[in-house]
Amino acid sequence: MTAASPSSTQQNESVDQPSKLAEIIALCKPRVIELLITTALPAMFLASRDYPEPLRIFGVLVGGTLAAGSSNAINSILEKDTDTQMNRTRNRPMAQNRLSLTFAWSIAILSQILAFVIVSLTCNFIAGAFTLLASFVYVVIYTIWLKPRTDQNIVIGGAAGALPVIIGYSAVSGNVPWQALVMFAIVFFWTPAHFWALAIFHEDDYRRGGFPMMPITHGRKKTSKAMLFYAIATAGTSFFLIFDRDLGLIFALTAVVLGAWFCAEAFVLAKKAEALHRGTFMRFFHISNGYLALLFIAIAIDAVVK
Repeated sequence: MTAASPSSTQQNESVDQPSKLAEIIALCKPRVIELLITTALPAMFLASRDYPEPLRIFGVLVGGTLAAGSSNAINSILEKDTDTQMNRTRNRPMAQNRLSLTFAWSIAILSQILAFVIVSLTCNFIAGAFTLLASFVYVVIYTIWLKPRTDQNIVIGGAAGALPVIIGYSAVSGNVPWQALVMFAIVFFWTPAHFWALAIFHEDDYRRGGFPMMPITHGRKKTSKAMLFYAIATAGTSFFLIFDRDLGLIFALTAVVLGAWFCAEAFVLAKKAEALHRGTFMRFFHISNGYLALLFIAIAIDAVVK
């Protein structure tokens, strides 16, 4: 038997270890950024009542992605020790110390600065300010203050995920009219029902992490009833957009059908919560994603079709 040569050993290590770019992408948790595209872009269509200017779309999507990535990176930095206790997060770059704190903070701060500059220059200062506000809410209000202290963390902290609507709308209009506030409220009410389904599925993980998520503090049954309440609030809020004269039958029918579907699925969970397999709650998690995406796509289509 012959010993492996240094060159072959180095090659094996390079294959096994993710690249620096892959680690940066993992640090910024890009899958969470999907919500930005789902909500901000349709808001831009509604604000413009037509196709938004490509430069503004570029600014919101690129700047918003950088801002969300920065917030996610800071979340990973702050929760690096907690992440090691949870199965779904223990392999993140910070939890495994594959990135240094200095490097991670540099990426996060640089991304946030670039986000503000890009959104402000391609759109306007108001949209840039709301971009910073969204990051502040997620990092300071949700991650640092609420998440480790109260089971209502996602209810209040969910405003961070709803602010991309305001960013997208104000990027086009330069203001925040009632339509933008309604769209903000839709995402705000949608977030608890969406997130608590995930929290029930990963209940053991959150318990190991020491986070007081509602399924842990109040149980599955009460959490499911709260999910039904927020599902109804989400669907009910969406109906207010029917009063926008530039949204017509496409949106109205979509809102009614999707709202009935979303609430019916939440009702089943609330009625049979304790007897259901946790996989059923993950199914609802994916259903909630589909609900929001289809609803906002209908807004974009109706704003253009008229």
